[in-house]
Amino acid sequence: MGSAFLTPVNGVYILIAWRFILGIGIGGDYATSSTIMAEYSNSRSRGKLVGMVFSMQSFGLLAGPLISLGLIFSGIDLGLVWKLLLAFGAIPAIIVVYYRRKMPETPRYSLRVKGDAKGASSNWQKYTGISTTADASTETVRESWISIIKQKRFLLTLLGTAGSWFLMDWALYGNSIMSNSMLSALVPSAVTGLSRLITTTEYSALIFGVAALPGYWLATFTIDRIGRKPIQTIGFAAMAVSFGILGIFHQLLSASFVAEFLVIYGMSYFFIEFGPNVTTFIYPPEVFPTKVRGLGSGASAAGGKTGAFLGTFLNVIISASLGESGLFLILAFLSVIGLIFTVVLLPEPKRLDLDEISGENELLKGEALRTGTKAN
Repeated sequence: MGSAFLTPVNGVYILIAWRFILGIGIGGDYATSSTIMAEYSNSRSRGKLVGMVFSMQSFGLLAGPLISLGLIFSGIDLGLVWKLLLAFGAIPAIIVVYYRRKMPETPRYSLRVKGDAKGASSNWQKYTGISTTADASTETVRESWISIIKQKRFLLTLLGTAGSWFLMDWALYGNSIMSNSMLSALVPSAVTGLSRLITTTEYSALIFGVAALPGYWLATFTIDRIGRKPIQTIGFAAMAVSFGILGIFHQLLSASFVAEFLVIYGMSYFFIEFGPNVTTFIYPPEVFPTKVRGLGSGASAAGGKTGAFLGTFLNVIISASLGESGLFLILAFLSVIGLIFTVVLLPEPKRLDLDEISGENELLKGEALRTGTKAN
């Protein structure tokens, strides 16, 4: 609401301040929503459930250009349209604040980090209706989080999750920011002004609706069968191919090849979603132990947003100096690096218990050795 209505004309620095505050909220939710869902999920369908949380963003991607078109066609002054578009973002935020305050702390966090066995059992029964017992003496990790994050396993895994998210977001956000100028190149020069804006927005809605949205949900509903690593690997490989084609065959970026460009550009969006955009969100809460799960997820998301910033900032410069063809070739190279990170640094968490895949079992065994108790 501050971005929309408390930002004066040409007040770009004030807008940046409001967006910084917004970023704290979004950054916090990236770390918590995936972690909460992962810790409340069963091993068999954990990928689908965490993916469903993330894939709701696909409806937002589609709603953006559709709402924009609706406001433009309504005849509302364009100076007010952008304010309304920002203000609408307050609606889901208010819903999140209300319902998140009603959710209990996850039992896994209560037990493993806080050592509150009674609270963990109570919250589990409250949330699932299933009675259970827990023993804080054998199921609490007392090793400090600082000690855990210094371990080689944590650092290499974080490089894999944050690094692949960084590379994916560079391609995704940089690509999205540049999409208006790219799509504008497909519009005949005779179409100008508001009509040109409407046409590029329609192209954007078409790409999101036909390519991006199905990619999100196909990944979500197949990830527990195919696996995280194969989907992320396929996604990065397809991104590299589609970006490479657009970079090599630069004539596709013209009004003479609208259909061909939209097919290949749409393919890049499909495999971003049926690929690393979904999997980079699902991976972090699965591969880090409870005590640093939020930290690992937040740091991974921060790596992604760092890539988003660099992509948004540098892609404009790259495009201006090397042209869109050069930009696409660089995005293809970044996708290849993302593929390598995935293959070399990331495990396959499919249908594995969180304690097993995150290394928590080893922490509990180490705890038992130090205290002389028997780990479960």
